[in-house]
Amino acid sequence: MHGSRPRRNRTIMIAKLVRSLPRSGYES
Repeated sequence: MHGSRPRRNRTIMIAKLVRSLPRSGYES
């Protein structure tokens, strides 16, 4: 799952991180 499309994986990783992060940190 890592090599075929790293761009798509990166987007998913960022989205997961953003959702995991708290609202306070996101606004900061």
